Amino acid sequence: MTFTEILLDSRTARFLQGSVGFFEGAARDSAAVRTAYSALARLYPQRIYDAMDRLNQRQESFLSRNIASPAVIFPLIYVLFISIGSYRLSNLAILSVALGLLFFYLGVMSPAFHFTEIKLNERTKEMGIFLFLTGLLFLAADLLSAGAIPLLNPSARRRLVVLYTMLAQLIPPGGILLIAFFGEGYRKGDLELKKARIYGFAMLAVTLLLISTLGFRTQIIVTLLGGLTAMYLTGLVGFVEVMAGLGLAAAGIALLGYLRAVIEGSPIGPLEVMGARIGLTLSVYDYLVKRFMPFGANRGYTLLASFSSFIPGIPGPRLGPRTIVARLFGITGISVTSTLLGTIVLDFGIVGVILFMFLLGHVLGTGYRAARTGAAMGVGIYSLLLAYSIVGIETGLVDFNVLMMFSIGYLLLRSSEKGAKTCS
Repeated sequence: MTFTEILLDSRTARFLQGSVGFFEGAARDSAAVRTAYSALARLYPQRIYDAMDRLNQRQESFLSRNIASPAVIFPLIYVLFISIGSYRLSNLAILSVALGLLFFYLGVMSPAFHFTEIKLNERTKEMGIFLFLTGLLFLAADLLSAGAIPLLNPSARRRLVVLYTMLAQLIPPGGILLIAFFGEGYRKGDLELKKARIYGFAMLAVTLLLISTLGFRTQIIVTLLGGLTAMYLTGLVGFVEVMAGLGLAAAGIALLGYLRAVIEGSPIGPLEVMGARIGLTLSVYDYLVKRFMPFGANRGYTLLASFSSFIPGIPGPRLGPRTIVARLFGITGISVTSTLLGTIVLDFGIVGVILFMFLLGHVLGTGYRAARTGAAMGVGIYSLLLAYSIVGIETGLVDFNVLMMFSIGYLLLRSSEKGAKTCS
């Protein structure tokens, strides 16, 4: 027996499957769920999505056909990110980003196979429900520990429990997997388009509502981008809705930043908040490039901090990667973002940029090939990893739970290579 077969046949797996079945049945028979479906059907009537479909059918540009491709959307948003910021990068920093994007593209093109099936795809629904319910349980525990909702009371974030917060962040992966499951149901003919769309949007709305209570912009944007990507790849929405989603994500960043500025007594406007925040992140990256290029300084110390700062017993720094960056500026008590490449430059310089961007491109390229099969598991994993990568352009991919999602997602897809055909 393989490890996967042993795991699926274990008592724990049978217990989880029974629990998932119970909650699924309860939800299906719930009057509240039926009422919510009827309300959503009225809020999203036939004439609206018919109009959206007509708009989508008119889109024939290269961008509209390839908006979900990592080789298109990731560099595009990276360039927009740099353009919007109030700080202008030095030529050396721009060159490092350009070189990184070149190797990212080569990484996307590097996988020499395409998938015909994805492992555990038949268990997408169960895994999605389990992740969602687990995250919901720890979200409730985290909010009780904080004694308030951090979205409404930012000071309550200091009272959140790190472990609970990390596990609460299983809500977005669970929600995205379920959205992909609904989309696959439509593609297979098990769900009609209208019903699948309403289920998808309902799942997206509930996931957004729950995860937003923690007040972390990253998780809100990951949910929105990942959910819309999953719906796009399974045919539930088109190019117009994806672009609207990107606009909502940008507006959400500006609005949350503005609300925080208002609470702290700052008169700065919403658009100025976005430009200033991005500008600050770019200035930090520029400083790291000027100081630590071409070979870096920490030799993996900052990367190790992603693990040692979270798991007791692992030798290494107790401070997180963003806190290490903050200490370079003499800042204590807060963390500092340095773009996707800041900590890479600090550790390994330009060599790190090249290797990291090629590896990231390879992972997303593999995920995109898996997602194009239409399998819910492949769509869900790729949508989640793409969303984290886009958000990571500002924040970096340095959080322990995010690195674990990338590792597990990639290994699951690569283990499906037995069901993949090598491209000639």
